[in-house]
Amino acid sequence: MVLKVLFDIFNGLLRYYTRKGTDFLTVTAKQIAAVECAMNASPR
Repeated sequence: MVLKVLFDIFNGLLRYYTRKGTDFLTVTAKQIAAVECAMNASPR
């Protein structure tokens, strides 16, 4: 149950930074790093 909630929260955050229908096979490592940095810097 807790794991599902964590996945839902992560998916919501990821969706905030990406457009609907994004093909993650075309996302560059630089773009992923930028989203990762923004997610880690956001207040908890």
